[in-house]
Amino acid sequence: MTDQKPRRVKAKITRVVTEIAIITLDRHGNVDEYIEHVEELESGDITDLHAVHNVLSWHD
Repeated sequence: MTDQKPRRVKAKITRVVTEIAIITLDRHGNVDEYIEHVEELESGDITDLHAVHNVLSWHD
């Protein structure tokens, strides 16, 4: 058995994205429902890796 490390994976992640969207607000001004994405303004780094679903390739 080798000590190969996964290189490319299909994974569940969290990342920070700033976007323009159509939403509905509740009576207190909090987001109630996300309706539609309009425009992505900025996307940040991946902040968390939650789970690897599949390994697609390995480091040599």
